[in-house]
Parts: sequence; C-alpha cells; structure tokens
Amino acid sequence: MDIRTLTLQVKSASKKHKNSQKYAFHTVKKSEHHSDVYAFVAVHLDAVIFRRGDEVTSVTTYISQDEFLNEKLSMQKTLDSFK
Repeated sequence: MDIRTLTLQVKSASKKHKNSQKYAFHTVKKSEHHSDVYAFVAVHLDAVIFRRGDEVTSVTTYISQDEFLNEKLSMQKTLDSFK
C-alpha cells in the first residue's frame, strides 16, 4: 500500500475567460514549491478536472468547457499516475 502524502491546490473559475470558451486559472510555477496535484473547478458547471503538478507548466492554465463536460475519472487517473 502506497501511503505517500500528496499536496493539492484547488483553483476555481466562475466564468469563461473573456469571450472564449475556456476557463483561465492562475497557476504560477515556482521551481521549489509546486503542488503534486491541481484541482481545476468550473463553478457554474459543477465540474472539476484534476491534473498532475508537473503537467502544469505555464503561468495561466486554460481549460475548455468541453474538457470539463467530457472529463471522466480524472481524479483516479491522476492519483494512479503516482503509483
């Protein structure tokens, strides 16, 4: 049984970015302090997507509405990737 502790940052957005179909999340990457997992929440969609911290590489992370609506089991996939 793997009992490592993972860090989690929750980022939320309540509306789409400007006139696009994407949600923007501020994800500053500091070389020493980053999370193992990010949870991106689209508040009005009641949807969440999980990503590994090492997959988040830019200052702003954009996720489309379609990704939120079509994503299944992202939490389990993300956690399984640490095994």
